[in-house]
Amino acid sequence: MSLATRKGVYPYEYTDSWDKLEVPSLPDKFQFYSVLTETHVCVEDYYHAVRVWNHFGCTSLGAYRDLYLQIDVLLSADIFENFRDICMITYHLDPAQYFTLPGFSFDCMLKLTKVELELLDDFEKILFTESGKTIENMRLRFELELVSCPRRMRKLINRPTFKYCTSYNENLSVVTQHSKEVDFCKPIYVGFTVLELSKVLMYGFHYDVMKRHYGDKINLLYTDTDSLFYRVVTNDFYDDLSVNPNLMRFMDTSNLPTDHKRYSTLRKRIPELFKNETASRTVYELVALRAKSYAYDVEQDVCIRAKGVMRHVIHNHLTFTEHKRCLFADVDDGAESDERDDEFDAIVGKMIAADSALKAVAQIHRIASTSTAHLTPSPPFTHPSHCYSYMPFTPYRENVSIRTLKMSREFTEEFIKLYESEPCLWNVKSKEYHDRNKKDTAYGKMVKKQQEIESNATKDTVIKKINNLRSAYRKENKKIKQSIKSGASADTVYKPKLWYFSLLSFLGDQDTPRTSHSSLENDFDNDNSVYENDSDNGEETPQVLATSSVVSKENIFHDETQTSDSEPTPINIRRKKQRVEAEKQEALANEVLLTVKDHFRKPVIKEDRFDLIGKTVSMKLRDLPKDQMLFADRIINDTLFLAEMGSLTLNHRVVNTATEIAYHSPISSIITSSGTPSPILQQSTIENQEYYNFQQSIPQDVPQNNSVSDLFKNFN
Repeated sequence: MSLATRKGVYPYEYTDSWDKLEVPSLPDKFQFYSVLTETHVCVEDYYHAVRVWNHFGCTSLGAYRDLYLQIDVLLSADIFENFRDICMITYHLDPAQYFTLPGFSFDCMLKLTKVELELLDDFEKILFTESGKTIENMRLRFELELVSCPRRMRKLINRPTFKYCTSYNENLSVVTQHSKEVDFCKPIYVGFTVLELSKVLMYGFHYDVMKRHYGDKINLLYTDTDSLFYRVVTNDFYDDLSVNPNLMRFMDTSNLPTDHKRYSTLRKRIPELFKNETASRTVYELVALRAKSYAYDVEQDVCIRAKGVMRHVIHNHLTFTEHKRCLFADVDDGAESDERDDEFDAIVGKMIAADSALKAVAQIHRIASTSTAHLTPSPPFTHPSHCYSYMPFTPYRENVSIRTLKMSREFTEEFIKLYESEPCLWNVKSKEYHDRNKKDTAYGKMVKKQQEIESNATKDTVIKKINNLRSAYRKENKKIKQSIKSGASADTVYKPKLWYFSLLSFLGDQDTPRTSHSSLENDFDNDNSVYENDSDNGEETPQVLATSSVVSKENIFHDETQTSDSEPTPINIRRKKQRVEAEKQEALANEVLLTVKDHFRKPVIKEDRFDLIGKTVSMKLRDLPKDQMLFADRIINDTLFLAEMGSLTLNHRVVNTATEIAYHSPISSIITSSGTPSPILQQSTIENQEYYNFQQSIPQDVPQNNSVSDLFKNFN
């Protein structure tokens, strides 16, 4: 019984792979070193592990691990149940209904004192009094939700209360959200009052007691909420207590040695009294860096206090010398206070700290080696003659063994390969698909395989697992098709996140949906249809639930609902419509994202001089009056037409025929139907410094034309 009623030891750092659980013997003592606490197990604890191994007949480290966990959990449960019994008898309150011990203690205080505390209803008062250790800030509370559904994850992220997300693996994350409503249900003025009373007590003791008695012979070196560190110049402080009763009545001397002249238990643990933290020993040096961070040397015994720092770090890495160096660094090192020197000091400090840490850990191992060198070898791992019957080590237990995740993946691969080897279960084009006998035989093999990890597995269990796998595969395959359909490039096509997607590639052409008998069949896409090969013909397929008590990669991405052949109920109709609407909104959002993505993926075209000319011309046209804009537009179009015809030369220019500066052209001088000359673009030739006009009469029946291209049609 003594072996099972004390805390055991386990080599946590040694168990860094699955194969270590198959080791047939207990690791040696040095394998029990803990990186977390930077300590080795003592010899007594290691011998206890050896005795447990031998007595219970452990055959592997995995079996010892299971036994260690069982003893640890049962001991913790026994202690807690004993604590519950005591609390129920004493306070008539159940601690199992509380999250923390301070909350339980607070309710015990209210129950025993029968004090009714009012809550503050003024927000400004709440903000004023929110401070201190015993005051809980309700505004800092947040909500946590475990999420395994991608749709639920997107919904939570889009909420305004979203804070951050922590991913445990590819299929499970926890979302942290701010509380929608803040319930100020704590009487925070109680903690505020405690802090204020503490200040009154500390100030009163300092000024009205110590300062009044010692005057200039006392100096206050360090103070905290409930502690004072003095330097007192006197022959013997405890003789002063003997001759001064007014000083003695403020002291609790119950922690002094029992043979001390001032030892007394009359004032033990009485509130508002003070005790000597060093228990009558003399302090020679004190280094106080900040609140709750100090070190002092008391008769060659260094005591270091650093709140928030783990004990093993304080014990192994913090030294009194380092405290002094930190306090006097600027004086001793002569460092200048410029930014470069500060940065250099920080880098050097990190290097020194890292080197000190390595030396400290090496010293721990060295001390452990020397302390066990004289010991005899470990006792042999022999089983006792009286062997007991215990549950054998089973590495495939669900939610018990830490191998579950690895075995789940390996088992799933084997399960899928076995399923692929039985085409009568999935190949709808095969004649064997409709053979009941062969399907029953195949299901028998699948059930036998499933029973390797689930002893009570049945045919329904296998069908449910297959449906989960196929449902997850269909969803991933649908995303790929939608991604290709949206026009995504080869590099941006959706990549399946399902680790066993490639293993189910043989189902690519097998999922042919049939029409559902539901009245809402036109409202759903193919993904929500009933698939022919999800179950046997005429056999009832087990319902695929939307939640599961065990999160694994096989059952996370299953269908949330399944379309039934029965008549839809009003509730189902409403839910389906809501789901369809949500899918439409999601599709629209994806389309917008793809559009934006395509926009940023388009290559940037550098503008040339023609783009700049076009922008300049368009800017000028916008500033012109409407009639002038039309005229300019006509001249520009005519010019471009002649250029396209290959007729433009260096001699073309714009002239105004109304001022007798005529255009010269091989064609003619164009006259409008009203007889008013019209400014157009014509060619002028220079010969003997004179202009020659080649004119041609315009027939009277030619209608008014708006462009040169229209005129050309009338001149044959």
